[in-house]
Amino acid sequence: MITFLNGFLWGRKDDGIIIDVGGVGYQVFMAEPAMRELPPVGEPLFIHVYHHIREDESTLFGFASEGGRDFFVTLISVSGIGPRGALKILDQAAFQDIASAIAHGDLAFLSSLSGIGKKTAERLIVELREKVTEYAPEESMREGEDKAMAEALEALRNLQFPVAHIREALAEIMRDSAEKLSTEELIRRALRFMGKG
Repeated sequence: MITFLNGFLWGRKDDGIIIDVGGVGYQVFMAEPAMRELPPVGEPLFIHVYHHIREDESTLFGFASEGGRDFFVTLISVSGIGPRGALKILDQAAFQDIASAIAHGDLAFLSSLSGIGKKTAERLIVELREKVTEYAPEESMREGEDKAMAEALEALRNLQFPVAHIREALAEIMRDSAEKLSTEELIRRALRFMGKG
């Protein structure tokens, strides 16, 4: 079982990378947030991997951190979520945000991710709530903690902004502001933060 690879980044693909380890090229599938943390092509690279083995398939999934890999393994322990499906979920948000959503029972956030319906979101919360707390940052902003925040998130989501970007903007606004802001003001500041206001 392969648990990590240490070599050079040989090339990038839409759904992952090729890493050269001792003259052998390994194709490794990765989620977009993790790929953004990688060095330029030709640079040394160390990545954690999950080695998925079936009768007719041997596939490597790569992660920038050990925590990312361990969360992935936890995610695929849920019935109905395979490695490819889990990677598609991780393409849409940082694994810490997904873990935080599960830990806090954020059904709306989980259901908004492509590949997760309401029933699967409920199953994730029921089965993994206690298992993912170590991956969820304590300071993470959760929908439902504040009505204005929840309304702003929903409005921005309806404008087709990625949920991960919306949460990043609202979390930053919340850190910078000591006053309680209205839904309209949150939306205005979030749009400015995301470069659309």
